[in-house]
Amino acid sequence: MVPLNDLEGVGVRVAVHVKAALPYHMRFEIESTCYDRPFVAEVTVRGDPNGRMRWTLTSEGGGTRARFEEEVRTGRRLLDLLALIGKPAFAWNHRRMMVTGEAALRRLLGTEARCSDHEPVRHD
Repeated sequence: MVPLNDLEGVGVRVAVHVKAALPYHMRFEIESTCYDRPFVAEVTVRGDPNGRMRWTLTSEGGGTRARFEEEVRTGRRLLDLLALIGKPAFAWNHRRMMVTGEAALRRLLGTEARCSDHEPVRHD
């Protein structure tokens, strides 16, 4: 991620480059639209995917539950066409990317990496 401005909270913009298991790269910008530290962060996404992403932190038991939600569509015509025939591969790629991201976040936070109870990924 590359910061695009010096703001903190709402209005922060960063450029993101993502490479997952399938042989393509996604590039996009995210801009913070809602920031209620330490509970909620929401961003608008523009580029290869377009839409919104939201992170919510809540107390649970002796720890914290991190919930990630996204409502995005591709911003590339080629991905739209490939998604029609490669839907299972794209779903697999997304699940793998999310599990890898979760493991990296757990390492960063110093918590034990384990499979979580991910809700099913919808690709309609």
